[in-house]
Amino acid sequence: MNTVLMVEAMLSAIALGLCLLTTSLLIIRDDSQRIYLPLIVLFGAFSVTSISTIMELFSFTPFTAYLMQVANVLAVIVLFLLCPALWFYVRNITLRKSIKWRRKDLWHLVIFCIAIAQGIFLLALPEPLLKQILGEQSGPTTMLLIVAAISLFVLMIIWVIQSVIYLFFIIRRLMHHKTQLKDYFSTTDHQELIWIYCVAFLLLATLI
Repeated sequence: MNTVLMVEAMLSAIALGLCLLTTSLLIIRDDSQRIYLPLIVLFGAFSVTSISTIMELFSFTPFTAYLMQVANVLAVIVLFLLCPALWFYVRNITLRKSIKWRRKDLWHLVIFCIAIAQGIFLLALPEPLLKQILGEQSGPTTMLLIVAAISLFVLMIIWVIQSVIYLFFIIRRLMHHKTQLKDYFSTTDHQELIWIYCVAFLLLATLI
């Protein structure tokens, strides 16, 4: 078995365990204003991306191979939740008034909905074609393959642009409210502020 794949799967398993543990702790936390709801979404999305890597170790049968393809497509879809979720959390902790979720917040999910439509389109493709898109096998170049590949490429470009824009505004908001955040976290858990920057850096690293 590929050693690199084993290492990647092991790291993904560790990341999955940490994400699930963090998510469970956030769920049971007293959060009447739903400040931590975006974090639950964030770590849930990270969990899906970790599962897609782990699934590569179990693609021995046609069924498990198909599950791996589904996991890979889902991993692409949830990428579009990472930065909006982190943005909502940062926005929540920097607001000085009671948090109210507004209807216009749904605009942040427009690209995610487009990603869902793209995912459904990919999963509806014939299995050999989907394997070609995911780089698992080679085959003839058809018009449907070209359309699917171009649409996926454009979607990933959109994700890069989306991530850069969100991270810019996240970091700017954190720096603008730096003093306020230090006062807030000094009364609760000052280490929480540190890992917010770590998550932002991790998201930035995925773009490199």
